[in-house]
Amino acid sequence: MSKKIIIVSNTDDVYSNLSVEEYCLRNLTEEYFIFYLWQSSSAVVIGKHQNPNNECNISLLRQARFRLARRVSGGGAVYHDLGNLNFSFICSRKEYGRDGNCAIIVRALAALGIFVEKNDNYDLLYGDKKISGNAFYHTKHGVLHHGTLLVNSNLEMLSRALTPEGMQSEDHCVRSKRSAVINLSQIRNTLGIQNTTQALIREFRSTHEQRASLMRWSDLLHKSDLGPYLEKQRSPDWIFGFPRPAARYRHNRVLMNA
Repeated sequence: MSKKIIIVSNTDDVYSNLSVEEYCLRNLTEEYFIFYLWQSSSAVVIGKHQNPNNECNISLLRQARFRLARRVSGGGAVYHDLGNLNFSFICSRKEYGRDGNCAIIVRALAALGIFVEKNDNYDLLYGDKKISGNAFYHTKHGVLHHGTLLVNSNLEMLSRALTPEGMQSEDHCVRSKRSAVINLSQIRNTLGIQNTTQALIREFRSTHEQRASLMRWSDLLHKSDLGPYLEKQRSPDWIFGFPRPAARYRHNRVLMNA
């Protein structure tokens, strides 16, 4: 069995955090089951098979100095700011359980007094409003399952950033589906990033019989190891290239928090 570890990122750079995810997925899944908690400063992150011109207001992003990033998983565009908490489960295929991972998030929120339900798209809903969405990526040996939690994000800016400007192009890229959203802090005003993070850590440890240790990502890899992944994440070819999805994915409507 792999070693269970929890990492709370100490950077809010979206490209660095996405690079840590991919490095761990491609290099560490046979040895570790990683629960990675992270935030990024203002950014929009699109799915692997999306056209950014159809998913966000690029002019606004440039004016506001937001970052635009593309993740390796599919699904729809998401808005990040420091009121949003991201979670990532990174493990081997044999230890992966999509429903079990989602149950950890559901139980952690229940411990905070917020009761949510998972729908067929693995969105977490409070009533008819989304507080979290999930996306997935599989390699030959490992799985990345990551998602968002709206804790106290700027929902007005979320809406503006994820509203494309002008005419949208006709293509075969995956389109995001709009959903009504709500912050956890609107449900319970005592909630913030810190106590939400601690609740997730407690529940992950409880699920794995307290065997999960808390580490820094620098304990597992050197900054130089991220070089190729950072170069990819920052590359305009990667961000704007919108790889064409296979036919079975073209109508994928999974969305994280838009």
